[in-house]
Amino acid sequence: MIRNLAALIKNDLAIAFKNRSIYLIFFIPLFAVLSLKLVDPPNEAVHTTRIEILRSDIQKNTLPTWVLMSVLLVGLIIMPAQVAEEKEKKLLLGLLQTPMREIEWVLAKLFVGMILTFTAVVLLHMLGGFDFGEILSYLLFLGVGSFCFISFGIFLGFLCGSQASARTLGVLFYLPLMVPTALADVSRKLSMVVPILPSYQFYRPIGLILLEGGKILDFPLECIYLFLVGVFACALSIRLMKMRWLM
Repeated sequence: MIRNLAALIKNDLAIAFKNRSIYLIFFIPLFAVLSLKLVDPPNEAVHTTRIEILRSDIQKNTLPTWVLMSVLLVGLIIMPAQVAEEKEKKLLLGLLQTPMREIEWVLAKLFVGMILTFTAVVLLHMLGGFDFGEILSYLLFLGVGSFCFISFGIFLGFLCGSQASARTLGVLFYLPLMVPTALADVSRKLSMVVPILPSYQFYRPIGLILLEGGKILDFPLECIYLFLVGVFACALSIRLMKMRWLM
């Protein structure tokens, strides 16, 4: 099993480089840092100190939004397209003729998705000069959230027969999960609705861990919720694989 996983992970990473989707992993951190450099530029020397403090706070407060964007980008944009590409080119069908099992293929996709997600988030922190807060809690919760959205992205990829339809479907889920969650703090109506979204159950704890020193043990229900969503999506994907859905 380990040998099969290693081979599949290597193949998936090669595909990510070949189809240039890996470039999105580097684009989001760069875009985030360049955008934050434009926040509240100091206009007068006499106010430099106060403005720099304000700018630092604004930059740090937007960090959870950028982290959420990176996680959703990998889970709902990159992963569905990669799954659909393997189906469209009959690569997956060929793999299923080998001794490889469905669960091994899904696990490999999860590992690759997490590698891409952690790479994007670490680059975001390094380029922006942000600390990791409670780093163990942060990484563990990031792993749980990544598992949830990557699993869902794999399932979305199975619903589609082409890369184009997978990207379209991914965007249709990306925007409703991203925009309401990011705006929940400034809208009372949205704050009443978004708690049912898995993106909010990821975004709020990540914000508290990064900005207020929270720990993963403070969010047991959110962890369970995200984990169960991921497990359910994985089970659906395996079911569709066994049915040879659109292959």
